[in-house]
Amino acid sequence: MAVQSTTLVAIAALFFVATSWSAPRKSTGPGRPPAPSSRAPAETVYVPVTPPAAPVQESRAAESAARENDSRRREAAASTGPLRPYAQAFGMNVGFYAAEILGSSPYANIFWDLYPESQAFFFQFSGGGGPAQSAISQKLRGGDYTSHSYNVILEALGGYSVTGLTRGDGRSGGLFPYFVAGITAVWQGGNPNIGAVGGFGNRMNLPFMAKNSPFVLNYAIHDQVYSEKFNSDPALTQNFVLLLGVQKYF
Repeated sequence: MAVQSTTLVAIAALFFVATSWSAPRKSTGPGRPPAPSSRAPAETVYVPVTPPAAPVQESRAAESAARENDSRRREAAASTGPLRPYAQAFGMNVGFYAAEILGSSPYANIFWDLYPESQAFFFQFSGGGGPAQSAISQKLRGGDYTSHSYNVILEALGGYSVTGLTRGDGRSGGLFPYFVAGITAVWQGGNPNIGAVGGFGNRMNLPFMAKNSPFVLNYAIHDQVYSEKFNSDPALTQNFVLLLGVQKYF
């Protein structure tokens, strides 16, 4: 029995030794490549991204800024226009009265303007006078065209400002072109006449004076159309009035 036990122990020892030598070695010695990894490399995926649309508030802000810039440009352009805080003006003109039959003679008048607030129109009333006949008519006819030697002329006119308003919030006055139309009553050397008037003019700053001065330079041309009566049947005539003067706003 002892011999059999010894034999079994020897056989078991030999089996253990054989099994240990036949097992795979896990260590990586020199020259042996490392075992490959079981995980696959990660892939990079590119996803197209659509840029977000511009916010509606930004576009509205841009439109508001554009409108504000336009408003500022218009205000800057109007800053040299005729807008003034005054409701009326008085002035005086000198010039010539060019009558179709009697010729040209010196003429002077005074006028009063009314400027409705925030309106493009205005009203003008004037009265003036001068010699009834020119030097030429007196030389040719001996001054017997009229029974009196002077004219008296009244006008009631409505005007329209080409640049827009005639009365505003106190901006200084620049070029102020305008048109006028209305009626006239002419006492021409003793002959009364009623006619129509049309014309244009301009008001501008006086040279060497501040732009916001209440004094401005005024010049205008009026065309008076009425029927004259001189030793003959009435004849429709055109008579031009050339005016240059100064006015003051109130």
